[in-house]
Amino acid sequence: MDHVEFFLEKFSSVYPYSHCVWRIDEAAALASFLPFKETTFDLGCGDGSYMKLMQECVGRPTKMIGLDPQAHEVAKAKKLGIYDELIVGYSNAIPLPDASVDMVFSNSVVEHIQDKAGTIKEVARILKPEGVYLFSAPSENFTPWLRFGTWGGRKTWLNRLWTGAINGKFKHYWLQSPESWRKDLEEVGLELVAARYTLTDKNLGEWERWLIPSYLQHLPAKRFGWVPLAGFFKRRLVRRLSDLHEPEALAAGGNIIICARKKV
Repeated sequence: MDHVEFFLEKFSSVYPYSHCVWRIDEAAALASFLPFKETTFDLGCGDGSYMKLMQECVGRPTKMIGLDPQAHEVAKAKKLGIYDELIVGYSNAIPLPDASVDMVFSNSVVEHIQDKAGTIKEVARILKPEGVYLFSAPSENFTPWLRFGTWGGRKTWLNRLWTGAINGKFKHYWLQSPESWRKDLEEVGLELVAARYTLTDKNLGEWERWLIPSYLQHLPAKRFGWVPLAGFFKRRLVRRLSDLHEPEALAAGGNIIICARKKV
């Protein structure tokens, strides 16, 4: 079973459909940059469910530390038993010593953080020399590729309303290109090693079309751990497996994977 098939099988039982369309190839791409380094810091760990599946795919590091600002999410993560240490705190004030971790990992976190500069500075501070920062985020293509309210190739006021609502709902503060990320990282002594797009225009369109039905799946999933119509949507994902197998060298995508290294 390859990484895409692994995450399709795992995600389809715990996540709404649109979430799966976005995350399956993203997780597979992140996994291609792993295994985790000896001491890994999960920045914005949430309830730990994503990290649990990632560890099932690529294995555990020697030590795993997680941080999230929401205490109730950290409490859920603690129950999973996959972290050696969990911290309730903020990304721009990480309570760890300088040069204390080998890797910082975050999945779709930094775009939600208003103090991006402070966060990246903290990441650089806690990383050891040659330590790795691996993260994903929506790219600069995300907003232009949203299609609702577009007719005849022209954006209407409905599209502007829709894109504003989507970015507001998901708290997207930063939607950046690889070059923009490279400049941000260099300012704090981090070197861009690799940048890889995921989420084709076609898959982003699928995510967008099914977003509202998927939100209705999300409510019972979050509250009761039950995903309505999971079997139906899993069969749809299987039928779309060739689309979820996105090529490594996408010229552009709605999402991006960034791998950086701390300079010596």
